[in-house]
Amino acid sequence: MSTTQTKEYIGPNLVVKIEQYTDIKTPLGNKIHKVSYENGSFEIIPQKTLDVVLKDSPIDSTSLREIIANVAMDEAVKVLMEYNVKSGDVQFFLQKITDKLMDSFDRSVNFLFKKDDARWVPGVNSLHNVTLLEADMVLKGIPTKDVEKGGKKK
Repeated sequence: MSTTQTKEYIGPNLVVKIEQYTDIKTPLGNKIHKVSYENGSFEIIPQKTLDVVLKDSPIDSTSLREIIANVAMDEAVKVLMEYNVKSGDVQFFLQKITDKLMDSFDRSVNFLFKKDDARWVPGVNSLHNVTLLEADMVLKGIPTKDVEKGGKKK
């Protein structure tokens, strides 16, 4: 957060603390921050995103999503222009981008559950291959903090 005592928000959430999360940088070399909110939650956000979403008043989640999408889209289009993408290739590129994004999420979920990257298959939703037993083992590994059954705080 800035050094002034003004309130800062990301979407509808009041920010109470911003700190560097790791020495690892994003693929474009940006710092990665842990943003803590007044409601006790937090999220990990790269500097580039923080620069466009940190506001002095709250906005709804849909508006926040639009801001991020518009900035990211503008940058993505500039990159595609550099590679001479033709109008007939747009759907192909959109599908390739979607596949790459989904494979990244699926691979990380697979590794979280299986702890074995060799079992990951590109293009296959990893959650479809998780057994109930594996899910239960993951759940049992979650540290509890005054939470009763059903996920509600006491």
